[in-house]
Amino acid sequence: MYRTRLLLDISHPSARQGLRNCHDMHRNLLRAFSDSSRAEAGLLYRVFSGDKNIAVYVQSELKPDVTKFLKVGFHADQNGSPLDITPLREHFKQGRSFRFNLLCYPSKKSKEKSGEGRNSRRVFLKSEEERAAWISQKGEQYGFSVANLTEKASFSLNGGKNNAPIHYYAVEYEGVLAIRDEVNFWNGYCGGIGAGKPYGLGLLLLKSV
Repeated sequence: MYRTRLLLDISHPSARQGLRNCHDMHRNLLRAFSDSSRAEAGLLYRVFSGDKNIAVYVQSELKPDVTKFLKVGFHADQNGSPLDITPLREHFKQGRSFRFNLLCYPSKKSKEKSGEGRNSRRVFLKSEEERAAWISQKGEQYGFSVANLTEKASFSLNGGKNNAPIHYYAVEYEGVLAIRDEVNFWNGYCGGIGAGKPYGLGLLLLKSV
């Protein structure tokens, strides 16, 4: 498992387009994994806008070719090399607590047919109570319990291709979690939490309590 920190060169047209369109951001990042799909690469990422720069944290099971990032306006930090974070698994023990930050799409499936003719579609949970319950359910699924949950911010993620629009209402959470099941927690940490993972959602960021 690898973590790479990228800085965006906003003078580069591909980097600017990626910020406007979440599909293009996904496509740009996937270039570093040859012909692999997002699932095969285990790709998750998160965009952070700071006062001086815009950073992208990339997590993946496959090691990215950082030279491919340069072609789309991303510059790799960490001395230009992805950091192997697999040893973190040894710290994910039952009963251990971490502060966490998660940008996600709290949602449920609706039986109402979508515009593409599918039998169901995913709809955003409108109340804070529903969204907090969703986080707790994901904790049960991925082997952790949640305390001190704070809903920090929300915003829209938009994009698309070939007249197929993409829209997610993203919510940022902070709080404290405690590991209950080491195997399921590692699966959630590697695989991401919730929908929208190709578009910068679901990456679980942790800090020791």
